[in-house]
Amino acid sequence: MIPNFTESFNISDYDDPGMNATNNVTERFYNYPTAVYNTLLLSTGCIGNTLVLIVYGLRLKASSFNTFIVFLAMMDLICCAIEMPLDVLNMTYSEMIYGCKAIVSIATTTATATGLTLVAIAALRYRGICHPLKPNISIKQARIIVFCSFIFALCTSWPSAVIVTEQIEPLMFEDDVFYVVNCAPENRFKDTLYPVIYNGILFLIFISAFSSIVILYLIIARSLWLRKKHGISSHNKKQGSTGSNNILLTSKSGSSNNDSVNSSKSETSPNKTAHKSTENKRQKLKGQGMFKMLFIVTLVFLLSYLPHLSLMVTELVAGKFKLTKVTESLVGIFIRSYLINSACNPIIYGCYSKKFRTEIMSLFKKTK
Repeated sequence: MIPNFTESFNISDYDDPGMNATNNVTERFYNYPTAVYNTLLLSTGCIGNTLVLIVYGLRLKASSFNTFIVFLAMMDLICCAIEMPLDVLNMTYSEMIYGCKAIVSIATTTATATGLTLVAIAALRYRGICHPLKPNISIKQARIIVFCSFIFALCTSWPSAVIVTEQIEPLMFEDDVFYVVNCAPENRFKDTLYPVIYNGILFLIFISAFSSIVILYLIIARSLWLRKKHGISSHNKKQGSTGSNNILLTSKSGSSNNDSVNSSKSETSPNKTAHKSTENKRQKLKGQGMFKMLFIVTLVFLLSYLPHLSLMVTELVAGKFKLTKVTESLVGIFIRSYLINSACNPIIYGCYSKKFRTEIMSLFKKTK
């Protein structure tokens, strides 16, 4: 959830004694492999998330979970359509584009809003599976949740627009000296606690969201395992015993009336029972499919941050070290691992939602 301030993430030894006044830093290092990586993601993400917005926002019936999916697609589309192109220009364009404030602010806002929304989805899945008799949230309540998530994300991301700026930094590969344009804290903030405090707050938000999601899904998994093991939940057992008591009471109240009622019910109840059983099974399969799809979305979101966070921790613990041009490019890709999440969600929907695939096929047939 925490986009690195140094978007190019150059961990070369800038204090190398070989970099003295005789070495003129005149040639810029263009990170083309990372730019290609970003371009592939933004192309996939822009097309995929636009289709998600069309299908879930316009073509399918509105629901609370569709509201969450639309919001996630909006955040991903903003990231793919604005943040990634600016990042590509920052790595490949010869002139300074002054886009660092926008790059880091958008990355922080979209990541935080997405993470909070996934926590809300996990909480609703927990409520639906572990407390099935409680009513589902309404579409209005879902919209309030995503709106609050977005406002909170804006409130936590605005300091990045103040702290971060473009920084020209040198890179030394053997005897060659290059320079890169990084998104890093301004000089006036470098020796202060502000960047440390801000990064600490973002890290706490990430850890809190990560822990909440993991705990909720572990509880859900345990509940599903117990249901599969015992065949019926203890709650359903209680309902069954209450229902049997009601039947006994009504049978004592009058046998003649019950005989006539039972005779009429015996003609229609098998069909009704079969229809109800089929409907329940269909709804159960639909719910399981939605649960699996949203779980995979959450899992990809969390896993996409592992390379990013690993590199940040490595720099923190091991300190700065020299890189070659190849490893510098690889580091540039790995530090942007969290961007994969923005392009992957439409692919996940396509794999796990038959309705989404059907709507996409229908949409393309109409355009022919």
